[in-house]
Amino acid sequence: MIGKLSMGAGAAGAIDYCYYDKKATDGNGEKIVRGELLYSNELFVTKLPNTHLHVQHLASQYKQVAQLNTRTEKFIWHQTFNFPPGENVSNETMVKIARDFAREFGFEHNQYLVFRHRDKPHEHFHIIANRINANGQNTATDKKNYERIQLFCREMEKKYGLSVTENKQKPHAQSNSVQADKLRKLIDTHLPACQTLSELSIALKKQGIIVYLGRGISFTDRNSGVTFKGSALGRSYSRRQIESRLGKSLALLAPNSKQITPGNQSSGKNMNPVIESKFPSQKESQPGSKMISQYNNATETRKDLAKINASLQSVKNRKVKRRIR
Repeated sequence: MIGKLSMGAGAAGAIDYCYYDKKATDGNGEKIVRGELLYSNELFVTKLPNTHLHVQHLASQYKQVAQLNTRTEKFIWHQTFNFPPGENVSNETMVKIARDFAREFGFEHNQYLVFRHRDKPHEHFHIIANRINANGQNTATDKKNYERIQLFCREMEKKYGLSVTENKQKPHAQSNSVQADKLRKLIDTHLPACQTLSELSIALKKQGIIVYLGRGISFTDRNSGVTFKGSALGRSYSRRQIESRLGKSLALLAPNSKQITPGNQSSGKNMNPVIESKFPSQKESQPGSKMISQYNNATETRKDLAKINASLQSVKNRKVKRRIR
């Protein structure tokens, strides 16, 4: 038994994929059903006049709940479980595995559907779950799911007497190495077009990478939950070296890190955070010599104002003395 995971930002496409054949249609041009709905949780299942599932109605229910938490963009958890060729698995066992999985991974009380497919030589089924519950909470974390799903598969094989499937996916260490290479390429690709760490953070966020800044820099892959320190990726990816490659000096950056929301820093309650340093934007940043010059000008201005105030006070004192006389 092998489990595969993908995340999505909409339910309609996932449900349509699991329920209908991707290409074939009948004589009337209607889609052919290939998925058998085995189980539904916290959803109203309705049908069209042709007895097919009302996919759009199901998708709208997912979306309605997901809108309670706009911080989680990819709210759909699409899980597939594949069994080895020749192994016959009953509908009842598939539903039990799906319910065990929902309980183990945090969406037992959320919306989810279970579809069975028979269009391949091996038995397999799909789970389409909403990570958001009725209270607007993201209850299904996607951190370290590679290892967790593999352990779950081994437990299910033992619990339900299924044949043990050798894991043909890449070992974790090798997988991390591949992810690290991918991350380096993403950073190298986007750095030339960025002037600040803020711009780099936004560019990488669009690729599913979250940037965290403190004394150093780290990168987290939102899909796998794996985090890499910049220095672990190589010398060229430490915070100091990245800032150097951006043409920014450490002296112009404040030492503290802050969590902000791009585009709306005052009220980022319903948006995904990007972590970056407190440093001026490209428009606000100025060369050091210009900043020193402005500082000197401001100092001279304050001295001039002090002289003027002293002169005015002296005049007032003379007037007072004249009146006394």
